[in-house]
Amino acid sequence: MALLAKGFHIVTGPVSYDFANLSLDHWNAVYKHLTEHGFSKKPVLAGAGGAAGEAYAWAIANPDKVSCIYAEAAVMAGDDVQGAAAG
Repeated sequence: MALLAKGFHIVTGPVSYDFANLSLDHWNAVYKHLTEHGFSKKPVLAGAGGAAGEAYAWAIANPDKVSCIYAEAAVMAGDDVQGAAAG
């Protein structure tokens, strides 16, 4: 709550996690929408389990757009990382 009082925001994008069909296009659209409305151009990404893997995949594809990642019990699927690195 202290961070919220200092102007920090917690945002959950309308991105449904689908381990079998990773779509960085959805994450790109959420990023574009938020930054066009005044949110940070280098947000903190957070996730748990497979969703953390998806956050890492987006960060790998967009390293200049991420300040850091908070992950709990991250599950990294080879396709997530390889697909993100391939661009």
